[in-house]
Amino acid sequence: MKRGDFFKVIGYSVFTLAIVLVTIALLGPFNSEEASIRINDKVMHFLVFYILTCMGLCIFQHIRKFDILVLLLGYATLSELLQMFVGRDCSFYDWYADAMGIVSAVIPLYSRNMQAHKNPERRVRPW
Repeated sequence: MKRGDFFKVIGYSVFTLAIVLVTIALLGPFNSEEASIRINDKVMHFLVFYILTCMGLCIFQHIRKFDILVLLLGYATLSELLQMFVGRDCSFYDWYADAMGIVSAVIPLYSRNMQAHKNPERRVRPW
């Protein structure tokens, strides 16, 4: 196995583990444990999806940024909808915090590309 392939497998594994852990945290019966963390629920949603998006953008460089954004927004929507069926609250504001975390991770990459199109001699590689 090549060194690059090894790091891809590690990256895919870490991202998959993160998705599984986030799914368990979002759908599990952890309401009392979440209160003991002492971080606002919306801030936690924002940070988790910001980190997931950054990981996805770094690991899946062969996939378009927009596709990663759409997939993670779909995951956030599905996770909020599934919370209705496991005895937790389905909240638009939680989904909004998730979406803001995702968009906050992607916007800097788009703004950098837009600046490069305005000034061709400042073009930079996205990665």
